[in-house]
Amino acid sequence: MTARAAWERMVSDRTLLGAFIGGEFAQSDLIAPREGSHQRAGVTVGGYGVHELIPGLYADGFLTFGAGRNTLEMEIGALDLDGDYTSRTLTAGTALSGLIDRGAYQILPELSLTYGRVRIGEAEFTGHAFGLTDDTLRLEGGEVSRTAISFTPEIRFTADGTPVAQSRAVFSLAPRLTCQRLDALIVEEACGGGLEIGFTGRSEDGLSTFTARAGTERISGRSATTLQLGVNVRF
Repeated sequence: MTARAAWERMVSDRTLLGAFIGGEFAQSDLIAPREGSHQRAGVTVGGYGVHELIPGLYADGFLTFGAGRNTLEMEIGALDLDGDYTSRTLTAGTALSGLIDRGAYQILPELSLTYGRVRIGEAEFTGHAFGLTDDTLRLEGGEVSRTAISFTPEIRFTADGTPVAQSRAVFSLAPRLTCQRLDALIVEEACGGGLEIGFTGRSEDGLSTFTARAGTERISGRSATTLQLGVNVRF
């Protein structure tokens, strides 16, 4: 679950700048090769900007910083581990996107470059095995970084034939091609793709929107499935 408050300002007719602060909570289950669970609570701050280069062509960028407190529980054979650690994140990105408006449908091609890095400090664990307990276990987590370039030609359309900009119910379909470089214990470079479908509903006064998105992506033999639900209220 993620909640954010953002402040936006038009600094010119073609440029928007914004800043935000937010909090998040995540719960994950570990399945294989180790059983366990992971919880994370954190805060993020950041800024972003959008500039219209020419009508229908936009450049944007963002920068965010985050910190989170993590609780990890794992079962490794006869050994049970549980502990806490702090993680720090940095994410940045830029994109070039277009808008082709055909009334009842829109085409929004986007070419984006993103970079993310997670730094994990020293983790303190307590281990339980064969009736014995050791609370002096320490692990230096190190860091993981990911650089990715993606091309996403999104299509938005309405079911009732009204223009997308005016409709209160908009559907979307977004295939994606991604190439990434993952730098952890080893460096891994791979390409893959995915697909995302979505729905956006607007309130009658246009100030509130509800979004639902579901997507899947497969890169280098790894698959990820996501489901996002969001509410955006302007005031």
